[in-house]
Amino acid sequence: MIEYPRKIKLEIYSEFVLGLNPLSLLQLGPLAFPGLLYNTYQSQKNIKETSGNEKAIALIYEPTLIEFANLTLGNKGKISDFFTERDIRLDFKHNATSRDLREVLENDTYQSIVVVGQGSRSSWSAKDGVVTTIDLKEWMKDLPLKTGYFLQMTCGNDRGISFGDRVLEDKTKSLGYIQGMSFADRFEAFWGENNQEYGLVQIGNSK
Repeated sequence: MIEYPRKIKLEIYSEFVLGLNPLSLLQLGPLAFPGLLYNTYQSQKNIKETSGNEKAIALIYEPTLIEFANLTLGNKGKISDFFTERDIRLDFKHNATSRDLREVLENDTYQSIVVVGQGSRSSWSAKDGVVTTIDLKEWMKDLPLKTGYFLQMTCGNDRGISFGDRVLEDKTKSLGYIQGMSFADRFEAFWGENNQEYGLVQIGNSK
């Protein structure tokens, strides 16, 4: 795992703060509330309408303002809805670290995993550093493959090995994005007319 130098942490945070535009500033006003209410509604619906026989966990780490921006889009609600439709109970872990991910991989209770934050097809920025598919290959060496889904709610690209390729039995259940995801891109993916599966596509190697 690659640990962040302090300078890099500050640059990641500043990149968002200094890049605020009028649209993103509106998130701090009343327009934020519909997304936050949607998150609450869908999270509660997941608890009430799933049997709990199968479980998933979403590991979230983002700088505070970025996380708030994504909450106003209803990202937790969309993730909850994805698993409610599949009768899978969903838990959330904020400020997630690489240790959290490793513990989930070792925990048979969770067969589906979501990572939320900054990253690519082959990496995810946890609170304590960057986790890559190289790390996952090592961590999964003596572990059984998961039977559920792996969702990468990060920026993406169209090449490389996905996390699901390292973790899942069925690589077709490895889903993510194939391009950078700005605030506007996420809004379109979640709420646009062609928002099937919230813009997520198969990124696992099914061969």
